[in-house]
Amino acid sequence: MSSVQHLSSLKQLSEQRLMRARKGLESEGWTVKLGYQHPSNFSTAYRRKFGRCPRDVLNV
Repeated sequence: MSSVQHLSSLKQLSEQRLMRARKGLESEGWTVKLGYQHPSNFSTAYRRKFGRCPRDVLNV
């Protein structure tokens, strides 16, 4: 597997994790560990993808 394909696969996996987290946050108000070692890494990735913090979703 080339490094471009590998990066693409990692990005796709990250996208899937973030979409699952968003769905869970919006519908049920929960968070799950989705392969992020630190909550801050998840929060940063979520904010970059959706333009707001996971905490903001819970406070709506």
